[in-house]
Amino acid sequence: MIKFSKIAPPPKPEFRQIGKYKIISSLNALTNDGERVFVSTIKDEDKLKTILIDKNNNVVGTNSFSINDKTLHGHRIDAYSNGKHKGLGEIMRLASIIDVIENNLRKIRIFSLNEAIPFHLKYKFRPEILTYDSMMDILNRIASIEEPSMKEFSKKADDIFADIFINGAINNEHNYYTELPDFIISYVNKTKQENLPWNQTASCAGMNFKEDLPMTLTNKDINENKSLFNDLFEKHGIDYKI
Repeated sequence: MIKFSKIAPPPKPEFRQIGKYKIISSLNALTNDGERVFVSTIKDEDKLKTILIDKNNNVVGTNSFSINDKTLHGHRIDAYSNGKHKGLGEIMRLASIIDVIENNLRKIRIFSLNEAIPFHLKYKFRPEILTYDSMMDILNRIASIEEPSMKEFSKKADDIFADIFINGAINNEHNYYTELPDFIISYVNKTKQENLPWNQTASCAGMNFKEDLPMTLTNKDINENKSLFNDLFEKHGIDYKI
């Protein structure tokens, strides 16, 4: 068990080499309510795991991931029940961004649960449409939404679905692979604007996908939004800048 140190934290994150990657070994951060947590990444069988430990030496969060092909693959991120709404997920996301920057990786790639899609969009992750089936499933589910304030989106989804499925618009299908992520982002933003609950089962404002949604955050996206991430580093007392 890694012990929480009461000694003043180092001014910047410390790193160690795990295989060919430079990984966080010691980082102190502040939760949303000002409590200090210790952050470190350990080897966990064939994966890596970032762990968060509070002042009582309790593990309050974990993020399991692996790195290959210049991509950080997120497997599972958990903020435990006694730490909900304290910004623990945000701290773990910032740690993974540091890993991307320090190792010059191309991107972070995750498979998001339906209910976590708005959370990941906050940190500039983008939906990634990989297959015809997933594209058509997303379009079908948005087209089926009955919420009046979302009519613009349900109609557009229905039109695109028909264009591909009924009219056999193969060329348009390829365009939609790149256009649909922005459509999903606009959709989520609209649900927030309308203060609609996410992922309802009746007249659903959210999207109850059959499968988890692939999402990516590229190195380029991180640098283009560095002011956002630098503000978050400062918010959590992390001495790091992009």
